[in-house]
Amino acid sequence: MQLRADPLTVAAADTLGVTPNGDGVVVMPAERVLAAGAAFRETQNAALHALAEADLRKPDGGVDIGKLKELAPNLTSNGSLTELARDVVIVRDDRVIRTRESLGKELEPVFKVAYMTAGERVRENEEVAASIAKAQELERSAVQGQAQEADEKSLLVRNVDKALDKEIAEKAAKQEGREEKQEREIKAEEKAIPAPAVFRSGRTGKSMDMGQGIGF
Repeated sequence: MQLRADPLTVAAADTLGVTPNGDGVVVMPAERVLAAGAAFRETQNAALHALAEADLRKPDGGVDIGKLKELAPNLTSNGSLTELARDVVIVRDDRVIRTRESLGKELEPVFKVAYMTAGERVRENEEVAASIAKAQELERSAVQGQAQEADEKSLLVRNVDKALDKEIAEKAAKQEGREEKQEREIKAEEKAIPAPAVFRSGRTGKSMDMGQGIGF
């Protein structure tokens, strides 16, 4: 039987046991289509909701296999979806596509959210995940950039502090050198000043410092 199919199903046709037959169409044995239709009617809505987002490229469909096993044991085996489960997804997709087409183009935007194939939901989830990952990467980059900027500012401040310390030390050394030079010059000047002349009085025999004035 011919079924309308999502591009994801067509691409994985070989592993799903169906045959591509033109654009967006696959062929499935009639007995499998009937079995999938019966399973669709008998399966709980919670399990069908899980299968509505199944990624048929993955053995487990990318769904919570443990929960699906509790809801519909016949749809899982050894941690993977059974052929029946995959057929249910393909048959459901066929009904979704046909129903959406019957609504007309003007109503498609209104019902598109409710009538989505499993492949469409997979692609939507991948886009959301990619968008979140991109936002997180941008946030990490921003944080790293801010941290790097803070480090650069801190390094600049440290370099400025070091430069100031060096400048202060150099000024202090120069000041100390000037003070030492001035002290040496003062001492040299003091040494250059002649000592006061001393005369001995011939009349009294006493010495007299000429710096003290005349005192015979």
